[in-house]
Amino acid sequence: MKKGISSNLKEIVVYLFVGGLTTVISWVSYALFEMLFSGVIANSVMLASVANVLSWIIAVAFAFITNKLWVFESKSFKAGVVLKEAGTFVASRVATGCLEWFGLPLVMLIGFDQALFGIEGMVAKVLISVIVVILNYVFSHFVQTLAVSLSSSLSSSESLTLRPVPAGISLPIITFSF
Repeated sequence: MKKGISSNLKEIVVYLFVGGLTTVISWVSYALFEMLFSGVIANSVMLASVANVLSWIIAVAFAFITNKLWVFESKSFKAGVVLKEAGTFVASRVATGCLEWFGLPLVMLIGFDQALFGIEGMVAKVLISVIVVILNYVFSHFVQTLAVSLSSSLSSSESLTLRPVPAGISLPIITFSF
């Protein structure tokens, strides 16, 4: 069943609102970590990298909670459900996280290392953030569309489940049961 226009609009508005809040959390925590560690880490690219990874962790945790409650509207707080949702969510953010972790120092090294609001590397952080937000939206819709497409192609006696890869790797794989 296709969603109506108002349902699609609501999804986009909520996604943009939550994404905007997540971006603000990321930028503010990045600035705080930059200030906190500026006396300890002298190399500006290394300082930006450390602040960036720590801000990513905080932003992903915030994004998971807000997306769980408002975007996905998941109301279960049972440990097993939350762990499964968190694992899937974090796994989906790892690709763009890598772009953010390695892209920020690269963008700084190619010349976008200017300070913004007195924070070193903030121009690079903003540029990378724009790319990451767009890719997170595209990836989330690609995965959602793929899952819906696969599940709708199965007959009523078949099922589609997402299971984590064994040995602690948190990338989801698709398995079919007949």
